[in-house]
Amino acid sequence: EWSTSSASRYVVRIVTSHFQTHCCSGYGFLSENASFCEAVSEKAVFLGPSPQAIRQLGDKLESKKLALEAGVHVVPGYEDVVETVEQALELSNGELGGYPVLLKAAAGGGGKGMRVCWSDQDIREAWSVSKAEALKFFMDDRLLIEKFIERPHHIEYQVISALNSSVA
Repeated sequence: EWSTSSASRYVVRIVTSHFQTHCCSGYGFLSENASFCEAVSEKAVFLGPSPQAIRQLGDKLESKKLALEAGVHVVPGYEDVVETVEQALELSNGELGGYPVLLKAAAGGGGKGMRVCWSDQDIREAWSVSKAEALKFFMDDRLLIEKFIERPHHIEYQVISALNSSVA
């Protein structure tokens, strides 16, 4: 939770004391934190998704399930938490069809807990580092694994919409 991080508490304090009317968390680290959204909303208008949407989409496993249910194509990968390094090795060499794979934190964002693995040795080395980083930044050490796309092309965009459904 954000409340355990002195940096996040500092950000909320600055937002609520200097920008007292509206706040947008931008992208990355805090933009995927529902508790941060709720804390800011107590003192200012939070410009962004609802805490419920952040919780659903901030969890990579949950968001993948929602995308699949909606018929959206996703990066091939294992659709549940990877419990052990042995399971990660088995998936990489079996169901995922070989390397490269991406081992990453199920919670949070900003690239924290994410490692590209090109071999069994890479997985062994990345496992404990990814889990520790995920726990440190997100207080959640769950990991997932998926194919690594070497030269991805994607477009990200922001949509601002008022509660009355008008879109900017």
